[in-house]
Amino acid sequence: PSSHFIVIIRNPLAVLCSVLDYFTKGDLNLLHLYREDLLSAPAAIIDGIKLLGPQCIRVSYEELIGNPESEVSRICSRLGTPFTPEMINYGSSPGVKWKFGDKKSVQKKARPDHQHIDKWISTLSDPQTWQLVHDYFEYLGAEAIQNMGYDPESLSDTILQHRPRSLWPFKKRGLMDLLKKH
Repeated sequence: PSSHFIVIIRNPLAVLCSVLDYFTKGDLNLLHLYREDLLSAPAAIIDGIKLLGPQCIRVSYEELIGNPESEVSRICSRLGTPFTPEMINYGSSPGVKWKFGDKKSVQKKARPDHQHIDKWISTLSDPQTWQLVHDYFEYLGAEAIQNMGYDPESLSDTILQHRPRSLWPFKKRGLMDLLKKH
C-alpha cells in the first residue's frame, strides 16, 4: 500500500514514429503487431496514473533524457533515496541485457542521449509517415494527449508545419487500415 510507481510517458506521436522506424523498419504490413501499444496503451496509462494517485511518480521521457540528473534526482527525492550520478551512467554496467526498447542505442551510449528527443519530427517529411502521425493525433484526441502531459496545440502545430508538399502520390493507407489484424 505504501509503494510508489514510476510511470514514464513518451510523446505518443514519437512512439508511433519509433515503432515505424525501429520495429517495423518501414514495413507497414507489420504495424498491426503494435495495435494494442498504439491504440489501447495511452488510455490505460492515463487510467493507471489516475488510479495510482499520489503514489504515482510521473516522468516525462523527454525530460528524463533531456535533463537526466534533475529528473532522477526528483525521483529519488520522492522515493526518499539519495541520488548518485552513477544512477544515470548505465553504460558502466557490463553484462546488463536490455529486453525492451532500442537495444542498439543503449549499447552505444553510456548515459541518456537528448539528441533523439525530436527525431520523430524529421520523419514527418515522408508523406506516409506524416499521414499516419496526423491520423494518430486525430485518433488520440486533444484530451488524451493533454492527459499524457503534452500540449495538443503545440503538437498539432508541429504536424501541420511539417506537412509534406505532396501527399499521397499513391493510394492512401490510413492508420486504422494498417492496424487491422490480418
